[in-house]
Amino acid sequence: MPVQTRYSGDDVAVIGALVPTVQANNTTASSRVKLGDFHTYMAVINIGSLQTSLNAKIVQYDAASDGNSKDLPGAAITALGGEDDNKQVVIEFDGIEFDTDNGYFWFAVSCTAVGTVFSSVVILGVHPRADTASNEQTAVERVLV
Repeated sequence: MPVQTRYSGDDVAVIGALVPTVQANNTTASSRVKLGDFHTYMAVINIGSLQTSLNAKIVQYDAASDGNSKDLPGAAITALGGEDDNKQVVIEFDGIEFDTDNGYFWFAVSCTAVGTVFSSVVILGVHPRADTASNEQTAVERVLV
C-alpha cells in the first residue's frame, strides 16, 4: 500500500469557532479571525433545535478588538425557521472581498436568534497562501492515520 504524503489537513485548517450554545433572543459572535493566511474561508454553522429563527452573517472589523465593523456584502444566510432543525449551513467567502483598503483585516461570524436556538460554528481556512494549513491550526489536535 502506498504511503500517503499529502493530507486534507494540508489544505484546510480550523481557525476559529463559536462553541455550542443555546441562544435565546440574542446575538452571539465567534472570536475575531485575521485575514491573510488563506485564500478562502468557510463558516460551517450547525443548527440543532430551532424554535423560531436564526440569522447568520460574516462581519468584518478594522481592529482585533473594539474598532469599527460592517457586514461583508453577500455573506449571510437566509433566515432559518423551525423546519430547519438539525441542519448545517456553510458561508464561503474569499479574503479579497474584504475592505482591506480601509483596514478591515479581521472577521467574525455573527448569529442572531429569535426564540431559542442551539447552534455552533466552525471557521475553516482553506487553501493556505504559504506552507500548509496544518501549521495554522489553532483550535484542534491533528491526528493522522
